[in-house]
Amino acid sequence: MPHKRNPELSERIIGLDRIIRSKLAEESEATRSLFERDLSNSSTERYVFPDLFENLAYATRLTKYIIDNLEVFPNKMLKI
Repeated sequence: MPHKRNPELSERIIGLDRIIRSKLAEESEATRSLFERDLSNSSTERYVFPDLFENLAYATRLTKYIIDNLEVFPNKMLKI
């Protein structure tokens, strides 16, 4: 992609998004038994939530870094 100088960090965020969405699906499946008075959903909560929030925090830090260091070249954008 010639219009992108180094998309590595953005691609990493996309990969983290896939992981985050899979963790959300995992937890969504566990909530089906939420009111059945058993502990089958607690095992997924112990593993899913820490990973989920760690990935969210990392993706947020990466996004902030990308935005803070973003270079925009309006002249190149106007070229066709």
